This record gives sequence, C-alpha cells and structure tokens, in this order.
Amino acid sequence: MAHINKKATSKISSATVRFSVGSGYWERLIDNPERFGKKKARFGYESGYQGLWWMSPSTIAKLPTIKELWLVEGIFDAIALEHHGIAAAALMSCNNYPGHALQQLKESSSTKYRLVWALDSDSAGQRFIKKHIVRAREDGWHCDAAQIPRQGKVKLDWNDLHQRDRLSATDIASYRYRGALLIAKNASEKALLIYSKENKLEFDFEFKNRLFWFDLSLAEYNKQMEQLDKEDGGTLSEETKREKALYASHNIRPIANCHPTALYYQKNDLTDEA
Repeated sequence: MAHINKKATSKISSATVRFSVGSGYWERLIDNPERFGKKKARFGYESGYQGLWWMSPSTIAKLPTIKELWLVEGIFDAIALEHHGIAAAALMSCNNYPGHALQQLKESSSTKYRLVWALDSDSAGQRFIKKHIVRAREDGWHCDAAQIPRQGKVKLDWNDLHQRDRLSATDIASYRYRGALLIAKNASEKALLIYSKENKLEFDFEFKNRLFWFDLSLAEYNKQMEQLDKEDGGTLSEETKREKALYASHNIRPIANCHPTALYYQKNDLTDEA
C-alpha cells in the first residue's frame, strides 16, 4: 500500500505492484491510478538503477539457453514480451545504458548474445537506440533493433501490443524490419532493405531527415549476377551474390536536404494527372 501526497493537507492511498530495481524499487499504482495523474508509477526514495536493468526471475533462469535478449524501457513491456517467448530486460529509462549489467552478463556466460534494442518509438527512444548501439558494438555486442509503428500522435508500447494481440511472429518480423530501417548505417543500406521488403524498382525514402530517390537497373543486376557466377567458382552463396549484385546495380539520388511532409494529394482521373 502506497500513500501519495495529493495536496499539502491530505493524503490518499492506492494498492501497488512493486519490483526490486537496483538499490531500491519501482512501483506501479493499480487502484484507480488515474486519480494520481502522472504519478501512477514511481521509484522508491534514492533508488539507483543507472547501468543496471530489471529482469524477471524466469528470464534470468532462461539466460543459459537463449541467444537473444531484448532491451525495452518498462517492466510491463518486458513481462509482455515474455508471454510471447521473448527474453527481455527493462532499462527503466531510454537514456540508461546498462553497462554494468551487460558486463556481468558477459562475465557469467560464454554465450554470444544478440541484443535487440526495442525502446519506445518516440524521438528520445529512437535517438538513444542509435546511441546505445554504437556503444554496445564498441563493447563487442551484436545488435539489432525493433520498433513499433506510430500512427499520428498515438504511441503504443510492447505491453499495449500484448493487450491488443499484436505480437505474433509476423508482427515481430515487421517490428524488427522497422528497427533495421532505423539503424541502417547509410542511405544505400536502408534503400536495399526497403527494396528487399517491397520489391519496388524505384521509390523515394528518408534518411537522416533528407529525401532520396532509389532506382534499380534489372539489366545491370542480371549482368552482375552472370559475372559473379563466372568468377566465384562456387565459393559464394546465392544470398551473398545477390547482395553484391544489388549493391552494384542500384542508384541513389538526393532529392532534398530536408524531409517534407505532404499535406494533401490531388488527382485528376480524366487527365491522369496528380
């Protein structure tokens, strides 16, 4: 039971769910939490969690048998993913890089874990995903990302998706694809990810707030594939040859040094103009 100061002269109470985090705890008010406004969740006094994470006992028990660990912001997000067979740790805040926890994990296991950074899809979450991945790769970790699509101002987290039954294998693949787009190292890498997903020979796309145009020459692609077939002597896999041919046969052209948003679209069906 938690007592929350609502006004200087009165107190109200709420049932809570409390989790041990770092040197203290984090708790979520569950008894009509709307009564407390933004105070529906809180950390205990002087609770320190920087460099650490929260992980459920069942996930800790599974660590020797898994090869991939998702990193999310909230405890409820980690629990939601666990319901779908995904091992996850909660960072408690997007700006918390769990350096100490990762070092402990590395020292306690010989497994080469792949980290999937799955922070919230707002600007802060995306910024820290990129920042944390740079640091984690420098520390020797293999990293991917996952992102939930945003529709307007509506922001969902992994717990929201669990409650909406939107964490199927197909859904997860889509979120990982969006994460790959977010952390693409350059415009070419992002464009080829889009091409592999949508199979369009030309399209516009955004990279680092700039607008680009992608096009692929099928004639050049086929020429490159034939050349690789002659030269590799059977040492390259079909996937590797395809990647090499795609890189050699595509073109990227900058359109604008900003990313404009269209306000409306007009089309005349009689003249076929838009």
